[in-house]
Amino acid sequence: MPDEVSKCPLLCGWEVNVVHVGDADQVKCELCGEFTITATLSSTALAERESDEVESLLPYLRAYIRQANQRGEIVSLNTSNWKDLALPHKYTPTSIKITKLLELVASRSKPGFTVQINPAAEAPLVDATSTTEMRYLLRHLVSIGYLDEQGGKTISYQ
Repeated sequence: MPDEVSKCPLLCGWEVNVVHVGDADQVKCELCGEFTITATLSSTALAERESDEVESLLPYLRAYIRQANQRGEIVSLNTSNWKDLALPHKYTPTSIKITKLLELVASRSKPGFTVQINPAAEAPLVDATSTTEMRYLLRHLVSIGYLDEQGGKTISYQ
């Protein structure tokens, strides 16, 4: 079955490629990652965007999925597991987010070359909830001398 382009079922607002397979959709989203999601979850719990609980957990669900994808895993989401996958990422301390960001930069770096970081798309990789938080973490690492931005050609971000 061919890919369909639609909005991400995790309500990030980004366009995604979706393949319908039985009662589930296989989704590829640049922000949320690659995952399968049951029709029941898409049409019930996540459809309640106004719910404070749903809204507050979605950034952490994105974090779980993207980090699982980095390990080579494709996550399967359903009504009984999505909250449990998201919750541990909700309580990540800032110090761990900074460590994760340094590890992300290190995983891409080669001496003398610029590392490209896209704060909008890569915030979930470090448990950051938004582009704003990701930029804050990057600026912090620059301010303490751990990273050198653009002019020093160590890291480039928008």
